Amino acid sequence: MLTCLRPLDHAPTATCVLAERAILQTLGGDCQVPVAAHARLMDRLITIDGLVGRVDGTEVLRGRIQDQDPHAAGSALAEALLRAGAGRILQDLRADAPGR
Repeated sequence: MLTCLRPLDHAPTATCVLAERAILQTLGGDCQVPVAAHARLMDRLITIDGLVGRVDGTEVLRGRIQDQDPHAAGSALAEALLRAGAGRILQDLRADAPGR
């Protein structure tokens, strides 16, 4: 089965997706949390932009990191956003979520 899918694999896209997933995993992002990540790969260097914001838009934190390792790039960006206050935003959102 994997052999059949191999022609569909696009290594640069897979690398970018790894970086984007790393930021979401580190931040605990899901469909209910306003977290965004967008990675691009150029000449083996990954540039990833990330965002954490309040639902009403009153506070938005943004960051950008470059690295050659997709997991390191996403994790480092998430940590930078957490240091900038993303943890507080995410905690408030989860506390206000219905059913929690």
